[in-house]
Amino acid sequence: MSTHSAITLRGARTVTVLVIMLAMNLAVSAALASWSANDDTNDNPDGLFWWFAPDSNQHQTVWWDVNQTYAMDQLLDWHMQWDANVQFWFNNQPDRNYIHEVRTDHNVYEAENWYWTDLPTPDLNEDDTWVEEQQQGAEEKEPGWATPAVQIPGGVERMVYTGYTSWNCDCNAYFLTESELTQPSPWGGDWLPERWDELGRTEIQGSH
Repeated sequence: MSTHSAITLRGARTVTVLVIMLAMNLAVSAALASWSANDDTNDNPDGLFWWFAPDSNQHQTVWWDVNQTYAMDQLLDWHMQWDANVQFWFNNQPDRNYIHEVRTDHNVYEAENWYWTDLPTPDLNEDDTWVEEQQQGAEEKEPGWATPAVQIPGGVERMVYTGYTSWNCDCNAYFLTESELTQPSPWGGDWLPERWDELGRTEIQGSH
């Protein structure tokens, strides 16, 4: 066998081993993760239907659980559909902003900077500081849109994924999804909640 043939064969074996390792890794990841909970039994927990929020009963939250300590779990809020006239109503209040807030147990989860959405890129992407978490007893993740009259579509469904690192805790917890109508703070920076509408609450068991 020539040197060239030996190198080619060695390279092919290396690629084969890498492919097998990748397939095994994907199989293990799939085995460790699942859509484990949703808010189907607890839509619209506050009983409100504000014009700036998507339909609470159409919206659904589902929790993607990766069964590993310190892994990033995901929350998917989807089937979010606003009224067809929502941009008209936002135009009537041009200084208002819109926030998609997810609240969870701060002793179980820490919100990550990561998100994905098929809405326009958020102008705000915040989670609470440690001090805020201790004061309010919860962690909040808040993607926000500064010009909802053009960024929030009426009559079509959209989705938002957010990520949360689970602490070393085999614990029960919750995710509460809320729409907020906010206005700029007179001191700059923060968006102040004016009204809010709870879309759904998901109870989870055995976060890792």
